[in-house]
Amino acid sequence: MADEWVETTIRELERWAERRDGRTDVGGARILLELAADGLGLRAAGELTPDGLDRLLLQEFPSMVAAGSDDVPAVLAAGHELVDFLADSGAVPADGAERLRVRLAGIEPEFAAAMAAADDLDQESAAEMLTRLMRADGVDPADEAAVRRWSDEFSALPEEEQVARISEMMFAAEDAVVGPVRLAPQEELAAQARGSGLTERIRGLAAWVAEREVTELTDDGGLTPEDAAAAIAELDAATTGAPEQGPAGTGGIAELTRLWRAAVSAAVLLVEDGRVRPGPALDAFAQGDDEAALTSWLAAFDAAVTPTVDPGDQVSVVEVVRKDLPGMLIHLYERPEPVPEDELFDLLFAHIEETYEISDVALLETTGRYAFTLAMEELVDWGVVRTDEEAGHALTPLGVWAVRELLLADGYRAPLVGDLAEAPAAEFLEGLVDHGEDTADEEIGLWLSRREPAEAAAELLAVMRDGTAGVRNLAAAVLHHAGPSAEPVVRRALEEPAARPYAALWLHAHGDDEIELNADEMMWIFTDTVAGLLESTEPQDAVAVALADAPADADLGAMVAEMWRVDHPDTAEVLELLGRHHPDKVVAKAARKSAFKARSRV
Repeated sequence: MADEWVETTIRELERWAERRDGRTDVGGARILLELAADGLGLRAAGELTPDGLDRLLLQEFPSMVAAGSDDVPAVLAAGHELVDFLADSGAVPADGAERLRVRLAGIEPEFAAAMAAADDLDQESAAEMLTRLMRADGVDPADEAAVRRWSDEFSALPEEEQVARISEMMFAAEDAVVGPVRLAPQEELAAQARGSGLTERIRGLAAWVAEREVTELTDDGGLTPEDAAAAIAELDAATTGAPEQGPAGTGGIAELTRLWRAAVSAAVLLVEDGRVRPGPALDAFAQGDDEAALTSWLAAFDAAVTPTVDPGDQVSVVEVVRKDLPGMLIHLYERPEPVPEDELFDLLFAHIEETYEISDVALLETTGRYAFTLAMEELVDWGVVRTDEEAGHALTPLGVWAVRELLLADGYRAPLVGDLAEAPAAEFLEGLVDHGEDTADEEIGLWLSRREPAEAAAELLAVMRDGTAGVRNLAAAVLHHAGPSAEPVVRRALEEPAARPYAALWLHAHGDDEIELNADEMMWIFTDTVAGLLESTEPQDAVAVALADAPADADLGAMVAEMWRVDHPDTAEVLELLGRHHPDKVVAKAARKSAFKARSRV
């Protein structure tokens, strides 16, 4: 629900429009005001500034409103009408309104470019979203018949359910990033792929097909019932007699179908014109190109680990567990240390309880444990998971590589340790956000090792001048690690307002006792820190972190009372947050008063 001030402003705007000619785009103005309230945190229309207008039209509007490049003139016209109203009503002084008009007049090219980029991204995102929904339902996007069936079923759903499913997937996509990992050399990975139990199984199936001289296939390219029965019997006959443990894994039709799909996906078997023959991957697995072997193995693994049941079908516990295998593998991927078996099973069991209607929880837990054990044994056999009876389960190097490849295919960001070493400072800092404590220091060390200290400092300080508060915070943390020879470059930055406080801190830490931050600079850094935290943290958490890092002897009440004087673009916003979230009521009240003074300066 929009803030009350938005509704009040809209009512006043409607009356103003009626007195003019009644043609004002009130609906367009409403959208801008609601975005200003929700996206910029404004609490009155009169708080809109040229910088806020930039954020409103270049960031908030393109990302939040379903509009296209054709709508740019109408949106800007609504903006001009809104500014005219704010000036006529006295909500914005005449000089402030003129600054807004000047910015509106010059922003069209940037706004049009932002809307065009958002439009392209929306189209790509829609296609990616549908693909992700298909995969979540066990549908292979390469299977045209399965895609058509899925599309028909999805289109038949009530509109509310379609929207709910898409919204759920979009919410998940916002967090579609996983932590950085290290990859083994390609030669080592290829050797593991060639020695994988999965490779052995699909090659065994291919050998059986060749020996039997299979010439007839079903309409969908699978084995006929007669050949399938023979494959199950003959391949199992060559094993220890436990169907689900045989080298071909063909304990039944479902198992054989999964293995067949893996072999065809890997190009170990080629199915063309209703016939089957050996494929090129057989040579790649035997010898030759490592990349080709990994590509074929990944295709087989993807087919084998991706559920094949149709939505709405009755499924066994084994199939339910297998449907959740990708989630378990991602969980292992994001954990640098082995995951205890009970923890992994509890995670699986909790997800199954949330997803399915369970009539007998105790029975499910028993049969689910058995199915889970079989699934983990299978992953071990494939060379994807390693198991330690005491420590638990972890991905092998091949497993890490394979899961990362599948995550990338699903649209995740899946960085590698060392990927940022050669990147420019801005790109490096953006990527560093994805790192946790266990890899961030290593990544910083690698980046700094590729540059002389003075060069690294110059890059970081250049980003500080033009970047956001969050970028400055991160750049300052990296700058702290630059060696003493960066001193001349850092000293020159004392002349630059956005970099000076951090440069002074660096110089003082590196032995210059004559450099001391004055009170205004300390307040500027505190403001910059909170504003930076707000870019990635909830407001109350940002305040809590900033307060925890503040000096123990700092008089915060006195500081916030004077913070309104700080020449920082986010001063008013930071003070308002302190007013809402500071635990000390006296300090909070002082912050609110200071925020009012800061707003009055604009």
